[in-house]
Amino acid sequence: MRMKVFRITYYTLMGLCLLMGRFTGRREFFLLFFVMLAVVAYAFGLIIWTIMSFSYVQEVSEKTAVKGQVLELHIRIHNDKPFPFTMMRVEVAGVSLREKTVLRFSLAEKDWVEFNLPLPCPYRGIYKVGMVRVEVSDIFGLVRLSYPLEKLAYYHRVELKVYPRIVAFSHLSSPARDAKYLVGKVRLAQDGDTYSGLRSWQPGDAAKRVHWKQSARKKELLVRQYERPGEAGLLLAIDNATPGVTGEGALIYGDMCCEAAAAIGMHSIKSGYGVAVMDGRERGGPIVASNIKEFQRISEYLALLPFEAGGDLLARIAQETEGKAESYRSVYVISSPDGLEGQLEKFQTVYGRRQAQWRCLLVAETEAQAARVAGRLSALGIDCMSVGYDSDIGAALGDWV
Repeated sequence: MRMKVFRITYYTLMGLCLLMGRFTGRREFFLLFFVMLAVVAYAFGLIIWTIMSFSYVQEVSEKTAVKGQVLELHIRIHNDKPFPFTMMRVEVAGVSLREKTVLRFSLAEKDWVEFNLPLPCPYRGIYKVGMVRVEVSDIFGLVRLSYPLEKLAYYHRVELKVYPRIVAFSHLSSPARDAKYLVGKVRLAQDGDTYSGLRSWQPGDAAKRVHWKQSARKKELLVRQYERPGEAGLLLAIDNATPGVTGEGALIYGDMCCEAAAAIGMHSIKSGYGVAVMDGRERGGPIVASNIKEFQRISEYLALLPFEAGGDLLARIAQETEGKAESYRSVYVISSPDGLEGQLEKFQTVYGRRQAQWRCLLVAETEAQAARVAGRLSALGIDCMSVGYDSDIGAALGDWV
């Protein structure tokens, strides 16, 4: 506040000196005006020099994370100049658009300051985190300059990759499998193809698969689990266009779609089916995984999947499922109500040529927003489910899947 008063007073006196010089013609007023102007120009030059050349260290505790993790962003700023940095203000951007941290500090000459900031990861995706804007003021507060750091040639924010969280369904029920499928898979499940770990005993598990030593230690029945080559029995089609959704809402929508896809896909693989994932863009064929190790490819794909305008999901589904009745037993369409509402006729046409069971998951800010579209899809005979932005995916989809 004092600096603001001083700045106003200083520039007022500058103006008065110029006016008095013009009206009286006395050189003393012009001399005082130019001296004060030189001080301002000097302060402005020092601030420009500071912004263009200040040194820093900026790093994240880990380069990758899973949604829900909290990492640490380390920032260290050095003053290598022979003059102090006063009233420095730095804006720091994280993953969420709504969360920005402001750092305020002053630095003596040849000094440094460091900060360790918590970095929550509420959404999946690729993000640039770190300092975005710096504001510097001189020691008297005469000049204050704010500058976006992205315009500096030497400056780069840290890239962070956040994978979607894979949630377990609250009410786990395996997809129905036909007898032909079971005949081919039961032997692999019991005798094993590639050992992948332990899981809780389920009805139907053979006694020879029980790991008795670990079961006694954990005080519950645990069985050996084997990865086995599975067919792409499930196609997950994600509508990554974002009509009517912008800003933070687009991040939440994309995150919910990918978290639902990851949960359904992992459940499918654990149940013996392979899974294929695709979106509405022309990017080649879908990403396929037939076991848990291969599911990393899908996690990578979901982390990098951009949600933006464009693409034709229904055309891609029709192209992918045409003549592949043996490949896909189920097709899960994950979309927003706005994304499907304008394409219901096309949806009906593609659905009419179906060779697999179709289900549709609608992701909306509130479940009420999806009710109208869900009703029209149900009228076509499509099993439809809607979730809101604040829904628990595990609880919401457990019974439905």
